[in-house]
Amino acid sequence: MKIRFLGTAAAEGWPAIFCSCPACMKAKELKGKNIRSRFSIMIDDAYKIDFPPDSFYHMIQHQLDYTKLKYLFISHPHTDHLASHEFEFRRKWFTNLRNDRNLHIYGWTKSLTKIKKGMVYSDENEPIYHSLKAFKKIETPDFDVYPLPANHMTPKDKPFIYLFVRKSDQKTFLSAHDTGYFFDEVWDFLKSFHIDVISLDCTHGGGSSLNNHLGHQEVLKVKQKLEELHIFNEGIFIVNHFSHNGKWSHEELESFFKPYHILVAYDGMEIEF
Repeated sequence: MKIRFLGTAAAEGWPAIFCSCPACMKAKELKGKNIRSRFSIMIDDAYKIDFPPDSFYHMIQHQLDYTKLKYLFISHPHTDHLASHEFEFRRKWFTNLRNDRNLHIYGWTKSLTKIKKGMVYSDENEPIYHSLKAFKKIETPDFDVYPLPANHMTPKDKPFIYLFVRKSDQKTFLSAHDTGYFFDEVWDFLKSFHIDVISLDCTHGGGSSLNNHLGHQEVLKVKQKLEELHIFNEGIFIVNHFSHNGKWSHEELESFFKPYHILVAYDGMEIEF
């Protein structure tokens, strides 16, 4: 399983598009891993989590072929995770799709409705939509995927984090972004699994938050509980999805998390296991 971190920023990017705060000015000066585009993850070539406004940039920067994308999982309909208007450009007047035209899109009903509204007109290239229910398994040719409720937005909303279990060897990857501390029912569900790789929200960086997003200390609390419950032990633990409001540069994040054996994601990072 190859996991590619296409974008590792929160909604406004880093440096933020209309900002001159010290953290953004420092990122412009340091460049490199401090330049972060909006969040998205690619798994192998056919699986993707979220479709942000920077998806065209990701295609160019990371030499992606979106015609190979077959399974797209949307966490929630916020615009930094779902640029719904882009799917209009799958229509036959805008593209020439060879071979298999199918693109399966999975998510909360509100996310799917947003994409449908953006399509304007439908044709044979329109995606195939799958409305998800929390904890209900989705089967694809390569993975069993479990949508789990995220601690994000309001109680009436249904944002998801995703657990991927590879069928061939039962290796697991948990993508947990735009979430605060996990709900009790999520902890109970995860007790049945051993996670090999986890990518966890750290939007607040050097700040603090238990709801909607996480900060550095809350990340440690999640990691500690995962270890106490024997859900995670000797795998790869990654923090991801950073806001400039968290202030810490990539190097400062690394300095804090390194003693805890936690990797700090950056745009273009790859993990293969």
